[in-house]
Amino acid sequence: MHPLKIALIGIVVAASQLSPNDFPGTVYSQDKGSGEQSGEGTTKKIDPKVAEKLRQARIKETRKKISNIGTLIESINEKLDLRTSQQGDFDQKRSLENQLRDLTTLFALTNQALTEAERLSREVGVIKRNSRKGLRDSRRLQLANFLEARRQEYIVFATR
Repeated sequence: MHPLKIALIGIVVAASQLSPNDFPGTVYSQDKGSGEQSGEGTTKKIDPKVAEKLRQARIKETRKKISNIGTLIESINEKLDLRTSQQGDFDQKRSLENQLRDLTTLFALTNQALTEAERLSREVGVIKRNSRKGLRDSRRLQLANFLEARRQEYIVFATR
């Protein structure tokens, strides 16, 4: 199977497991037969301790997904080191970075955001150093600009 297809399937599976209904706090039941005539579901309060345990479990799952995306980013970076990189590789890199940002901001993982900002800083430096050595590759420079903007987003997110 094509490595790009495998990576995209993994990304889709990881993204499909995220749900806004899993956040702590108020939970809306889907049971409409509880006596309400308005058609809206009933509201139940979750014990704060249970809610925090659920939140921590979701954070743990999110960190695993971040780790998996990090592995995919490393593999795509190896492909991008080659001068013969295809446009699909650049698109996949942007897609993975977007998913990583979404997962990082989902639970306000500021430490993770700073870690990713450092990683992106190194990657941008490598891309710019390598672009000075050879022919001007507009795709790589666009990727470097994209990664630099993402790095700045992480810094703003982590320091607010």
